[in-house]
Amino acid sequence: MMYRSPIVPNTFIVPDILVTKNFILRPLTIDDVENDFKAVSEGVDKNGKLNTNRNLTLKQNLIDLGYHQKEFQKRISFTYTVVNPEKNECYGCVYIYPCSEKVFEAEVAFWVTRKAYEIGMQYDLDSAVRKWIKVKWPFKKVFYNVN
Repeated sequence: MMYRSPIVPNTFIVPDILVTKNFILRPLTIDDVENDFKAVSEGVDKNGKLNTNRNLTLKQNLIDLGYHQKEFQKRISFTYTVVNPEKNECYGCVYIYPCSEKVFEAEVAFWVTRKAYEIGMQYDLDSAVRKWIKVKWPFKKVFYNVN
């Protein structure tokens, strides 16, 4: 396994939540496995086309979530779940990764469920995340892989 370095300084306090009127972003953990699994099966790409991994099982999703959670703890990358204000439904995920293009300090990507896409949530999410990254994170140059 290749070791990767943290993408934020040790002194940086990683934001643990972003609250808007339409959704909440919080760190994705293994406790989210069932809601995340349901959402992944309903996830769409940026054009609204179903974007699922048909071979994904609940157990494999748990492994994936554990991997994301461990990377978050090590400050290597950050995965946030997007949940409804009632906190009982997953609308998608936001990822903050190291960027392979050296001119950028980080790469931000996300996906949403079909339901979230149909109400246009991807636009609110994109706008809120861009502002959040600019205000709360230490990155000066970010590649947004969401358009």
